[in-house]
Amino acid sequence: MTFGEAALLHGGTRTADVTADTDVECLVLDTAAFERLEAGQPRLAALLLHNLLRQSAETVARLTAEVAALEG
Repeated sequence: MTFGEAALLHGGTRTADVTADTDVECLVLDTAAFERLEAGQPRLAALLLHNLLRQSAETVARLTAEVAALEG
């Protein structure tokens, strides 16, 4: 699960709030660290972007289906 990816990609401020139902361990990748990753390991950065895009597309599809269901 990811959150804050839009802020990472466009340099803005994260706007999402997240609440966990159980104990979790979160990892943080800030913009500066991602830029270093892009410079030092561009293939890994591209893979990360690919995965973020896939997750975003899945979220858009799920939300589109939910809106369609609400509209009846």
